[in-house]
Amino acid sequence: MHVTLQKIITILEPVTDITVTRCYAGTQHFHATNCKALYGGAFQMQMAVKTGLNISYRIQSEETVFLGFFVVKGNVSHNITVTPEMAKQLGPGCHQLTIYATNMVTFPEVSTDLQVCILEEVAGLQASVLTGDCLHSSDIAVGVSLEHGAPALLLFSLTGDNNSSFYETRDMNARKDIFHIDHPIQGMEDQLSALSFSDV
Repeated sequence: MHVTLQKIITILEPVTDITVTRCYAGTQHFHATNCKALYGGAFQMQMAVKTGLNISYRIQSEETVFLGFFVVKGNVSHNITVTPEMAKQLGPGCHQLTIYATNMVTFPEVSTDLQVCILEEVAGLQASVLTGDCLHSSDIAVGVSLEHGAPALLLFSLTGDNNSSFYETRDMNARKDIFHIDHPIQGMEDQLSALSFSDV
């Protein structure tokens, strides 16, 4: 009589080099250095490690751990979903997240940092021209305020009386700011308009 005994042995490599390559929010995708999400919505982060199996990940903001998960193959990219509740927990603004990865043979655990900006929908846009004599001034000073939605991207449009147009975009990082817009358009009836939209 023959008796055979089999035992499966898994050889683990230590975890090395976490990489976060992309972020996804709705139909938009961003490079990891420019990760943005809409407040109250879910977003995904695509990440992998260079080597390692049976990886335990955790994501935290300062001392608060708000997401943990496990994958078998670390060197395969995985899309990790941050739920709307987790995004609300972070709150509006830009946040520094730390991603940790480890397995049973990795000491100390490997980590990387990622900045995520949670953006509110733009609302309550108001703008007023602060320059007294727009015709003879080299630039136009415009005061802009938002009820909420900063940071936002502003589009300024200047149209002359001969239908020539000039456009300029500016980043707005606070709820109130003053922008100086150079205007190369000549005309007595220049019209300035400011449009705002979130860059998510």
